[in-house]
Amino acid sequence: MYKPSKYNYIVKNIHGDFLLYNTSQGVKSFYKLPAGRDGIISLLKAKQVRRDPLTDKLAQLGFLIAQEVNEDVAIESLYEKTVYDTQMNLIISPTDDCNFRCTYCCEDFEKKFMSDEVQQSILQYVEKNINLSSGLNIDWFGGEPLLALDIIIDLSAKLIQICKKAKKNFSSFITTNGYLLDLEAFEKLYKHHVFTYQISLDGVKTIHDKQRITDSGAPTFDAIFNNLLNIKKSGVGKFATILVLTNLSDCLEDDILEYKRLFHSNFSDDSRFAFACARIMDLGGSRIGNYSSHIINSDGMNKMYSKLMSIDDYNLNYNYQKFLSPGGLVCYSGKQNSYVIACDGQLYKCEHMYQTKREQPIGYLSKQGDMIIDQKKVEPWKATWDRCASKSCKLKPLCLGEDCINNRILDKQLDGKETCDFQLCHFEKHTLENILLLLDHDCNAFKNLLSYIDNAQP
Repeated sequence: MYKPSKYNYIVKNIHGDFLLYNTSQGVKSFYKLPAGRDGIISLLKAKQVRRDPLTDKLAQLGFLIAQEVNEDVAIESLYEKTVYDTQMNLIISPTDDCNFRCTYCCEDFEKKFMSDEVQQSILQYVEKNINLSSGLNIDWFGGEPLLALDIIIDLSAKLIQICKKAKKNFSSFITTNGYLLDLEAFEKLYKHHVFTYQISLDGVKTIHDKQRITDSGAPTFDAIFNNLLNIKKSGVGKFATILVLTNLSDCLEDDILEYKRLFHSNFSDDSRFAFACARIMDLGGSRIGNYSSHIINSDGMNKMYSKLMSIDDYNLNYNYQKFLSPGGLVCYSGKQNSYVIACDGQLYKCEHMYQTKREQPIGYLSKQGDMIIDQKKVEPWKATWDRCASKSCKLKPLCLGEDCINNRILDKQLDGKETCDFQLCHFEKHTLENILLLLDHDCNAFKNLLSYIDNAQP
């Protein structure tokens, strides 16, 4: 006998089709069942199901499981694989400086750049430890990392050689405001294996230029948009992924369709460009107080998703595959081989901790290329698979029971104990169904289930 997996999502779109997704299987379980096939849906809601050719195929996709299977055991195994990932992940800030002063940013910037000594320490650390890892991934962060483009290029060239000598994979990612990402900078970065780019925009020009201004108060939208257009026209970076992250607040509500039309018209025909949405959050700092009234909750986010789906003629390539994969919502800070290296060589587990609690590093990088770590400070950062007591939450294969570890640690520091007995759930738990609908609407991301099961009837 079979039983339905407790991690099944079944969502009906406006045409009456059923969208199926199982969080323990990830995006490979994206299937669509045409309207009117309620018999198959009833199998996925029954307490127990007899084995037959149809149910065998649903079991192969992970929607049904054997009656005796305990899915929690698989979650614990997934936790071990995710948290003890053998890849070395270093988030490097080559500078604390930034050329923007966004109205909601949590940082207080300093004109600091990474010294030659710290750069040499990074190289020594990687050289000493690369053979203990499956590969190296670098995330360039800041401040605004492109203010230190020369440091990025020099370090990248040397790190690539270290990995090549050790026969290990090297990958690289950059989070940038995009203002300095002209074609020349893009070509240099791509040549040095920076293949993934995350660039934030706050919507149409009128909204963006009120919120994301330079340190001298100048607008920034045109420079960023023209950089993206020039990259597109050049054809450079065949294997690049350029993720445009739209920061949502209620300021964009009336103009979000205009924004979608603009990017569809200019970028929808180029597979290098992908899109995602995130809400602006209160991350602390002195600026957010004047902006906090514009922050949206999950209902506001769902309203934005509904608006994005209200237009059929303009579609975007949304990229949510990473977080929709098993373990995809586990923060990098909870993984054993992930560290933030500040431009002065101090070590942190979390970018936000580095941005707002700079006086609380977990250690430092020595001149000899060793991480000198205070184990008492780093231990609380390790993700804990059983922190969430829920036995039925469908999101658990994605988050493994963890939310923001930084919040948990700050709660302990503020009150000397955990401030609540129950972990707060991920924001995405309340918006996931609309994300699935958006991926169906814009990306046609769901395969035809009937094609897989050969039109079998329940």
